[in-house]
Amino acid sequence: MSCCCEKIYKFCTEVPSCDTSVFKDMFKDLPDGSYSVELDFLDSVIKIPISVAAGVVTVDAADILTLNESFTYTGKVKDTDGATVNIVKDTESYDCFQFSIYPGK
Repeated sequence: MSCCCEKIYKFCTEVPSCDTSVFKDMFKDLPDGSYSVELDFLDSVIKIPISVAAGVVTVDAADILTLNESFTYTGKVKDTDGATVNIVKDTESYDCFQFSIYPGK
């Protein structure tokens, strides 16, 4: 997926594997709706469903716990039709995002 990114937002570099706040902070500005966060992991894609309502992001903590490898993930947000949804931060628009997981922190 990172091969297909035009602009990557590097959200943060040190996230505990059990912390759902990274998703809540990263995606709170998305329009209300249901989405799929798609993360590159080696030769596969991990899909994590999220929903946004009035700036509140809902994500299942069990899905976040699957991110238990020390790894830097690059991902995209997709809408229910499979189209990429850009993330806007500080007036800049990004088609991909990136963060690193550090289990045990």
